Amino acid sequence: MIVITTHTNADFDALASMVAASLLYPGARLVFSGAAEPLVRRWLEENRDRLPEIHPLKGLDHGQVERLVCVDVSSSERLGPLVELLRRTPPTPAEVFDHHPGAGDLKGERHVVKEAGACTTVMVNCLLEAGIEPTPLEATLFLLAIYEDTGFLSYPTTRPLDFEAVLQCLKWGGDLRAVQQTLHRGFTEAQMRLLAAMFEHLEAVAVGGVTVHLTTLALEDYVPDLSVLVHEILAMEGIQAIFLLAYLENRVHIIARSRTP
Repeated sequence: MIVITTHTNADFDALASMVAASLLYPGARLVFSGAAEPLVRRWLEENRDRLPEIHPLKGLDHGQVERLVCVDVSSSERLGPLVELLRRTPPTPAEVFDHHPGAGDLKGERHVVKEAGACTTVMVNCLLEAGIEPTPLEATLFLLAIYEDTGFLSYPTTRPLDFEAVLQCLKWGGDLRAVQQTLHRGFTEAQMRLLAAMFEHLEAVAVGGVTVHLTTLALEDYVPDLSVLVHEILAMEGIQAIFLLAYLENRVHIIARSRTP
């Protein structure tokens, strides 16, 4: 039996990563190593019938576990009682998926760790490589995880790979309205779509020895506070200056932001 698990205080990133892993390992048993956060528990209750079953830790026969897939966790200390599977002789083979390179002591026969704002981002990339398409509800769960873990793509730990994962989840049918209703903070649905589109068209250009970034939007109606979205793109690590060219009614509106004068 293959068991998929995560850290002992499961948030949306942990849950989403587990669900994504279940698509990579059909028939695997999903087990929380501890508890889930209250909001995650409520969301699970509302959508339990359309998601893989999450089994309780109690009653798991360790003798039947042939492989342990660990997601959104890099330290064995955060596996709770399931760490015993790795400490027995011989240890249970493990596979690790995480988004903090170099952190923790967990090592897996398959070790997929990439720098990103959310582990779900790493899992979305794995699904793409495997040619696996999740359901719209699963894609919505992935969006929930990425937006929660990155502060709606605003935290300094957010990486380009997170934006790319958001775009892919939207293509899979992820529902931004459901994300907004569940997390109750951050940008509106329209703003999140614009932000994703801005990133999709983002490109770097060398000007006088300085790298600046350009992005474009084609707008049907006037959108207030576009500068806020430009600032969010600027906040990404590595971007020093950005120009937005917004096309509206035969006019081009330019918004520029820079880290330095």
